[in-house]
Amino acid sequence: MRKFNSVTFRGFTLIELMVVLAILSTALTLIGPNLFKSYQKAKYQTDIINLRENLKAISRKAFLNNRKVKIEFMNNKIHYQYLSSNKPMLEKSFKNITFPQQSLLVSSAGFINQLQVIIITGEKTVNMSLLEINSL
Repeated sequence: MRKFNSVTFRGFTLIELMVVLAILSTALTLIGPNLFKSYQKAKYQTDIINLRENLKAISRKAFLNNRKVKIEFMNNKIHYQYLSSNKPMLEKSFKNITFPQQSLLVSSAGFINQLQVIIITGEKTVNMSLLEINSL
């Protein structure tokens, strides 16, 4: 008769590992799409905030210099320049939002002639109000 020494093994069984992986994959399946949507939404919101701040700065610049400014929106860029200037238009690009072709006019008092700008964020179209910019 042979005598076997009992050896204790440390670690997890294959079944335990598979159960843990199944739980993790189920959790990621439920949470993953929401995290991606939140990340995309944050990128769009960042660009919209940057656009709003740029429009405020252009409005202030028009007021301080007592000159009219023309702003053109096209694709993912805005172009702007003083109306009475021969200098080339200045340009600002955005990574995550686009615009249909549209234009605004900022008066020498700093007021924008329209109440909203149309912005495309992915597949969604948003109308951004310009009322707060005109109130500065």
